[in-house]
Amino acid sequence: MPTYNIIGDIHGRTNWKGLVNEDFINIFVGDYFDPYTWTPFFKLQQNFQEIIDLKKQLPDKVVLLYGNHDYEYLPNISEESSRYDFLNANKITELLTENESLFHGIAYAIGERYIVTHAGITKP
Repeated sequence: MPTYNIIGDIHGRTNWKGLVNEDFINIFVGDYFDPYTWTPFFKLQQNFQEIIDLKKQLPDKVVLLYGNHDYEYLPNISEESSRYDFLNANKITELLTENESLFHGIAYAIGERYIVTHAGITKP
C-alpha cells in the first residue's frame, strides 16, 4: 500500500518544496493563490507553474485538488472568498483552465475508507 503525503493550503507559499517526497503520493489540497500576505503576482504564478511542472514530471506521484480559493476562479463560478484577487482574477482563471486536465477535482479517494478534500464534503 502506498504512503500518502497530504500538503495543505499553498496560498502562494513555497514551503511545499520541502514537503514533497517522491517515494510517496503527494496530494495537494489546493488554494494555490490568494496569499495571506501581499506577494507579487509573478511570484504566485511562478510558484503555481512549479507545482504544475512537478505534476507533469511525476504524474503518478502528484495529485492536484481544487480548494475554495481555486474554485472561485473557475469559469462560470460567481463566488468570492476572502482575499479574492480581483486584479488578477482573469489570469488565475486562465492558468487554472489551461491546466484543468491535471487536476483531480475537489476530492481524492484512498481505497474505500478515506477521502481527501480541501474542506470536507456533505451528502446531497
